[in-house]
Amino acid sequence: MEQNEVTKNNLSKKNIIVVVALIVLIVFAYLLGAGVLKPKGQVINSMFEDRSQLVSQVQRITIVKDTAEDKTISSNIPLIGSSRVIFSYDVVIEAGIDASKVKYLSENASEKKLVMEIPHSEIYSATVDYDSKKVYLDQNHLFSNTSFEEGQDAVKELVGEAKERAKNEGKLLEYADNNAKRIIEDLVKTDKKYKDYTIEFQYVGDVF
Repeated sequence: MEQNEVTKNNLSKKNIIVVVALIVLIVFAYLLGAGVLKPKGQVINSMFEDRSQLVSQVQRITIVKDTAEDKTISSNIPLIGSSRVIFSYDVVIEAGIDASKVKYLSENASEKKLVMEIPHSEIYSATVDYDSKKVYLDQNHLFSNTSFEEGQDAVKELVGEAKERAKNEGKLLEYADNNAKRIIEDLVKTDKKYKDYTIEFQYVGDVF
């Protein structure tokens, strides 16, 4: 009889343990589903996964052209006869990163250090600012925004030259990289948990 009571008590304790374990699992599953509990890094990754282009640097480059010297540009602008025109336009260039590729890698709570993966910056757009036009010489007063815009190949040449100058002569992409890191750091630190953390960035992918 005593043995039966001991067995019943043991079974009761086991049942209690099982019930408690089930309750804990149910609560954990609920909190996880509700977003209260999230795996490490998910909060940070969610800040960027739905984003695409993050423009972090803009540069304005002035391109000067002389139709007497640049046969390509002169053949692509509908001017009359052998008119010579010297003109310039500004090209506005935007560079930045693909924010969807920003990833959480690891963290060290004791050292307050966070490691993140980030892509290099690239040029996203280059647009001719037609209002910036300056004409230095127009022999027959034939040159206009309309005549230039009609020469689409001429526009492409200006844009292409501006992109090359931005990459080779300036520090557009370097500045874009640095600004992107600052923007990401500021965004991550809006989470109070990471307010005092140092963030280390590791680059992934090609340098553009």
